[in-house]
Amino acid sequence: MTFYPSGKAVASLVLAMAVLGGCEVSAIQRPMIAKVAPGDERIVFAAAEFAGTTPVHVKFTDSWQREDYALFKGNGAQAEILYAAANPYDQVALEYQFTVDRSVETWNLNRKYAKSWGGAERFPGPFAEFFYIPFTLVETDRSCFGFTADWDDPADDPDHRPGKVLFGYYCAKEGVSLTVERMEGLLEGIGIRGITERLRPRRSGPRGSEAPPDSPIHNRAARLAQGPLPAGDTGNPGFPFDLARYYQVDGNGSKMH
Repeated sequence: MTFYPSGKAVASLVLAMAVLGGCEVSAIQRPMIAKVAPGDERIVFAAAEFAGTTPVHVKFTDSWQREDYALFKGNGAQAEILYAAANPYDQVALEYQFTVDRSVETWNLNRKYAKSWGGAERFPGPFAEFFYIPFTLVETDRSCFGFTADWDDPADDPDHRPGKVLFGYYCAKEGVSLTVERMEGLLEGIGIRGITERLRPRRSGPRGSEAPPDSPIHNRAARLAQGPLPAGDTGNPGFPFDLARYYQVDGNGSKMH
């Protein structure tokens, strides 16, 4: 399930025009979904509940973007996060239009239950400003909050869209309430390796991204991120959201039609 129409047809046209015009273009990378190799993870979550656990990391990559999905579970708590980054070496921005409440409804766990919402809040996070809203999953009386952030707008994008976005949720163990201080402390613990942390060297070993599209490896990785069951407690059926959009500007920085 993809929430926005793909712009890949536009990319093909732009590539063909560039080749005919003698422009230098980057190599095309075919769309790929794969488990993230150790050392290549992007999303980190420094929360005591998840200490000593092994998160699930899946990535989607193509020539325009990388989208990462992460699942953190431990001690009765659960969090899922999606991070997307546009290719910084091309004229690409992200078409991101989610409010916090809309983003919360994209996750399998939250779609299953009625929700009681709190008020929207802001938090100046370690790499971007977060918007977050507490909510309760009514049938299970479980305290949660959803969050979203976008930043790093390409300077020459006429539509002023972001180059990086992140959204997700955290649900506490049943029976545990979340205070404002606790929610903001958890947001403080979310990081992006390469932005808030330096990337570790990638370990040697087979690379999951080498699997061709529609291979068993590709499909298993997609199921991890989308959820093994539509009515399950993990996953986001919208992954990958394919948010990247190519834009053109003229010499004055105006949109070209």
